[in-house]
Amino acid sequence: MSRDKTGEPVMSDADTRSAIWRAFVECFPQGLFVIERLNGMSEALHSVLARQGRKKFGLPTAEQEATLAGNDNLDHLVALTEKLLDANTWDELLAE
Repeated sequence: MSRDKTGEPVMSDADTRSAIWRAFVECFPQGLFVIERLNGMSEALHSVLARQGRKKFGLPTAEQEATLAGNDNLDHLVALTEKLLDANTWDELLAE
């Protein structure tokens, strides 16, 4: 741990995030279940979009695949499942 000019310890961003995470888990043990469930929902939506998109549009480019994989916003992923019905290409689906 580094120290400031007065010699007081200064926490790094990683230390701060870790401390916040530990406090969250200690105070809200059920929070882990919620986070795991949200992660599972995100993975399921990614899988559905990838499978149905490949069937409808063919294989995505590496850039298109990275764009889809980089999106972890559940509301946006759900919206993409609806947009998939009307889109004609990967680019159209992934356009903002």
